Amino acid sequence: GGLFVDTAKTKIDLDSLYDKAYYRRRRKNKNLLTNLLVDISESFSFGIKEKMMRKYFDEGKKIAILDVGCGRGEFLKSINCQLFEKFGFEVNMAAGEILQDVAGITVYFGDFLKHNFVKKFDVICLWHVLEHLKEPVTYFKKIHEILADKGILIVSTPNTESLGFSKGSEDWYHLDIPRHLFLYNEASFKFLCQKTDFKVVKTKDEFYDYGTDLFWSLRKSKTKI
Repeated sequence: GGLFVDTAKTKIDLDSLYDKAYYRRRRKNKNLLTNLLVDISESFSFGIKEKMMRKYFDEGKKIAILDVGCGRGEFLKSINCQLFEKFGFEVNMAAGEILQDVAGITVYFGDFLKHNFVKKFDVICLWHVLEHLKEPVTYFKKIHEILADKGILIVSTPNTESLGFSKGSEDWYHLDIPRHLFLYNEASFKFLCQKTDFKVVKTKDEFYDYGTDLFWSLRKSKTKI
């Protein structure tokens, strides 16, 4: 099971929802304490993710990583440049151009499905990108084409079986209509992988990434009481 958000009847241009201001809004908050807690949580999360990726490869190997939907590049900038060859893909030129002057990071722009990649990658990651995709099956098939032998795909996406959704219901922070088009649970995600010939090696509940999810979901629901 999972959720499908029907945007067919809306007159909103979905591409217009991802302007430069969208990426600024996601990163800044007027509350300094909130910003500090987000920074600490993010730093911890990035460290865990880097360590997790490295364990799948021989020590000393420089890992070619492609971050699809890299945005402002916080994750790519955080990982060790001695251990990773860094690449990002971003549909939004205004957001991704921030990375163009960052040494050690190559950024691609445009339509991911039409882009002609000239190399293959050891790791391809989608950090909160899957739920935005109109054609998830087509995306996964494209990823297969550019993933190196013994390469890995890592996906992080909101879970409809999470405590945030259970308690927040229609006020769940990650509904984010109309940006989020498909919302998954473990069963529906595994079905997507099976349909596109990916083998699920491991699933993990990253509680440190979803504390803000639960907080904002509960806060939004309480303001309506």
